[in-house]
Amino acid sequence: MNRKKFLLPTVMTALLVFLLTACGGKGAVADDMRPAPEVTEPAQTGGAAEAYTKYADYEPVQAVPAELIPGTNHNVLIAYFSRSGNTNIADGVDAVSSASLTVNEDGSTLGNTEQIAGWIAEITGGDLFLIQTEYTYPVDYDQTVEVGEGQDIDGYHPNLISHLEQVEQYDTVYLVYPIWHYTLSVPTVAFLDEYDFSGKTIYAFAANAGSRFADSIEKIQAAEPEATVIEGISVSQREMDGAKDAVSAKIQELMEEVPSMGETSEKEQTAMKMNVQVGTYTFTATLEDNDAVRELTEMMQAGPVTINMSDYSGFEKVGPLGKSLTTSNSQTVTTAGDIVLYNGNNIVMFYGSNSWSYTRIGKIDDLTD
Repeated sequence: MNRKKFLLPTVMTALLVFLLTACGGKGAVADDMRPAPEVTEPAQTGGAAEAYTKYADYEPVQAVPAELIPGTNHNVLIAYFSRSGNTNIADGVDAVSSASLTVNEDGSTLGNTEQIAGWIAEITGGDLFLIQTEYTYPVDYDQTVEVGEGQDIDGYHPNLISHLEQVEQYDTVYLVYPIWHYTLSVPTVAFLDEYDFSGKTIYAFAANAGSRFADSIEKIQAAEPEATVIEGISVSQREMDGAKDAVSAKIQELMEEVPSMGETSEKEQTAMKMNVQVGTYTFTATLEDNDAVRELTEMMQAGPVTINMSDYSGFEKVGPLGKSLTTSNSQTVTTAGDIVLYNGNNIVMFYGSNSWSYTRIGKIDDLTD
């Protein structure tokens, strides 16, 4: 059969073709193709708070999750754990009982790691993410260390209440954390348990009370064996007043050691485009950088990939690819023009919105109403 290739000089010489079902005969996908969204009951905490109070006499409360603060460079993530945002600060608490926290005149608090993370965000433009545990830690610093030490000895990694929806987009992760009792703080360990940063670069920045990095670099590398872990700096409590210059200088040094996004070659930039033909219309789409896209690219290099698609639920077109691709699913809220991989072997193109666990393939660039 004769196959016609659509070639553009600025995009890769491959074509992804979507063939939609005829108007008036939508051919909806069978109801059992996709399971109904799971309805969950409110989380049952049970005795979870006991994993905190067994080590110190205080009353933990359930934390309220903070939202990720987007920056201007969405390839960079600054993830930090701070007692500010993980401690229930009451009125009248002074700075003595809140070592590692600055209590402002208005009662608000600013943690040492929070300050360091903020400085990094100013320089890199990265997205800022607060690691939060399900329950708060004590206001008293010594009690916090006691709780953290007990959890570490018992191998208890606390549940997190804040979560990243997408990690694939990040090439670089600045991990900012406190050292508790000469080791990596357990909430930071729980964060590393949750995400796979294989192939990414992790820069470690710590706040300490005298133990510098302790064994935290080794623990981060053990938790993320396929990531490149690089030591930044560790700032002690007594050094915080003049730490901004030191942190800034270290960030500049680290940034000079790797090529900037602007230095990506023209070949690399254009390789992330493809053509999408929908009926008689042709669009361009920008592709993600993941294993599924690389495998799909190999298929397209052999010739156009044709997918017969059907309407599903009034917000998407879906069709079988004919083979399975490597998934890197994450909970995703889609918008019109998004192209995703569902269940490893189905391509979905959205003209509406949905929330599900998908592997992103790309997004149509020139979509119009």
